[in-house]
Formats: sequence, C-alpha cells, structure tokens
Amino acid sequence: MAEPSDTPPPGHEPDEEEELETKPFLDHLEDLRWTLLKSLAAVFVTISVSFYGLPWIMTALEWPLRGVALVFREPVPLTARDLRHAGDFATKLRNPPDALARYLAEHLTEGTQKELQTLDPTKPAPRALRSDLVDDLNKITEGECLYTPDRFSNIKLSDEALEWVQQKPSGKERIRLNRLLLEEAYPLEIERLNEPNDFDPGKFLKTIGPGEVFIFSIKLAVYAGTLLALPFILYYIGQFVLPALTRREKRYIWPAFAFGGGLFFLGAGFCFFWIMPRALMVSIAWARWMHVDPTFWRVGEYVAFVTGFMLGMGLAFETPVVLLSMVKMGIISHAGLKKGRRFWIVFALVAGALLTTPEVFTQLVMAVVLCALYELSVWGAWLIERRERLAAEKADKE
Repeated sequence: MAEPSDTPPPGHEPDEEEELETKPFLDHLEDLRWTLLKSLAAVFVTISVSFYGLPWIMTALEWPLRGVALVFREPVPLTARDLRHAGDFATKLRNPPDALARYLAEHLTEGTQKELQTLDPTKPAPRALRSDLVDDLNKITEGECLYTPDRFSNIKLSDEALEWVQQKPSGKERIRLNRLLLEEAYPLEIERLNEPNDFDPGKFLKTIGPGEVFIFSIKLAVYAGTLLALPFILYYIGQFVLPALTRREKRYIWPAFAFGGGLFFLGAGFCFFWIMPRALMVSIAWARWMHVDPTFWRVGEYVAFVTGFMLGMGLAFETPVVLLSMVKMGIISHAGLKKGRRFWIVFALVAGALLTTPEVFTQLVMAVVLCALYELSVWGAWLIERRERLAAEKADKE
C-alpha cells in the first residue's frame, strides 16, 4: 500500500490556510528581534548622516520663511498709536519750522488743516485730529519720495536711510522708505517700526543661551534621520509581517503601502511649499496687529512648528487610504460614510487642534483638508461598490 504523499497534486491551488507556514514561537521571537535590530541600525545610520548634513537641512527648512519676507516687504501704514506726541507734531505742522514740515502741512486735507488752526496747545490732541493726521500721512507716504536735499538739510539720517534713498525705490519700497524718513525726521513724535529691511532668514532665526543650539541640533538630526529611515523600517516590518498574510491580503497591502506613502509625502510637500509660507505670513501679520515686535523667532520653536505641521498634514493625507481600505474589507460602506459626515467634521476640528500648532489658521486649514479628503473617500467608496456590484451582476449572468 502506497504511503500518502505530502506533495499536492498537479493543478491544485492551495487555499489560504495551506499558504500559512507554521513556525515555532521562538523563531517568531528571533525574527522580531532581528527586525527591531535592523530598524534601529537604519535609524542610527540615517541620524548620523543627517547630523553631518544639518547645515543643508536647515537651509531647506528656511525656505517657507519667504512668506515672512513678503510680509516685511509690505508697507505698514501708520496708526494712531504710532503718534506718541500728537499735540507737538500738530503744532509743528501748524507752524512749520522746516521745509519737510511745510511740505507735509501743504499736503494735508482741508479738514485737517482747519482742525490744526483750532487746536489748543495746552490740551491733548483730540482723537479725531490724531485719526485725520494718520490718514493724511499715510496718503502722503504713498506719493512721491519725501527726500530732497533741501527738506532734509537740517535732519541727520541714518546710513540705512541714505543708502535706501540712493537706490531710488518705487512702488511699495518707496512707501516703506517714506515711512522710515518720517520716523527719522520726527523720532520723538512718531514711533519707530522695528523691522529688518533686508530680510535674512539666518538672522531672523535666533537661539537664546549657549546650550540651546546643541540640543536643537540633536533634535533636528533625530527628526530628519527618523524620516529618512522610515522606508527601511517599513521594509523590515513588511519582511516580518508578509509571511503571515494570505495571497489576497498581500494583493491589497502593497498598493496600500505605495499609495499611502505617496499621499504622505504629497501632504507634507503641500504643507511645506504652499501652506507653510502663508501660515508664517499670518503669524507675522497677527503679531503686527497686536503691536508685538516680530523681529526674530527662536530656531527650535520654528523647526518644531514646521516639522509638526508637516507631519500632521502628511498623516491627514492618509485619510483616503484608511477609509477606502475599510470599505474594501467590508468594515464600512458608502452609505455609512455619507451618514458619518457630521461626525467627521467634529473629528476634523479636533484633529486640526491636535495635529497642528496653536494657531487658528493652521487648525482651520487642517480641518478643511480633512473634510475635503473625506469627501474624496466618499466618492471612492461609491466607485468601489459600483464596480463590485457590476462585477457580481456580470458573474450572475454568466
């Protein structure tokens, strides 16, 4: 009598249970140990490489600061708060002591000139006069360049202002120059606006204390190294997990990994190149609105802001992969996604608060992106169910 053979007959397709190899528990532990060791080795190598390339990484992270440069190039109009001694300034304009004051007085509106004539020097300048003076000065600064040798013959200008005058700027740069000329001509009356005229990201980002830059360098190297090691870590995890998966599961997991990785980097890139400059612009504009000096940021807080927002946006872009995978596995349906819209809006607002920075702008952007990706997933679920329904109908007909 022939012994039963372990070899499957020709043409036999093994089912999912036959695909799974039975392995002793200690062998699984050994595989897990090697997976962890290889992952840690990859992280160590990439952190070492990142530490060497920190100057280039820092240069790349400074790119979104161009949004800050755009804000600093925007002329900042005078406000009533910028007139520290409005009464003294109004007195000079009513009885101009120099050519510049005469030029300003001649270009005031008729209503402001009448208010100057009725001004009582012994009393504080009325609020209406302060407001009208500010409006007129802003209109004057939008016109021709205030500098002429005779107007500033008795006024000592800084080297910065003289160099800027020689460049003969136009447009918004001329408005900013006129603002600077007024500040230097009347330093006691007009508040000086602290801002870098030639924006340099390297000078804008600063450290406080001798040990901060070293700690920050280590953190940045860890951030960058972990990101670089992520593909290797996923590969090693895949080597450990894939043997336990069935052919059907393997067929879905590779596209999910590829699609998910692409969406993660797409989200991080979208955040870095489009959202981040605008978020920084909002931050600077908000600081100016609050009359807070925004002339520098701490480098550690800036990098934490950028990397945290990029990570949050990259994770947000994983929404379609997660939801459509659940639809494919039958956990949720298109109808369920439609019913869950209102709950998702609440989740998006909470996730925006947790995955981004404390600024309202970044939180709202994250919430809007999550809602848009959810709607994309709803349409994707409809397409998946429609395709499966058509395939089932075709199979029934055959």
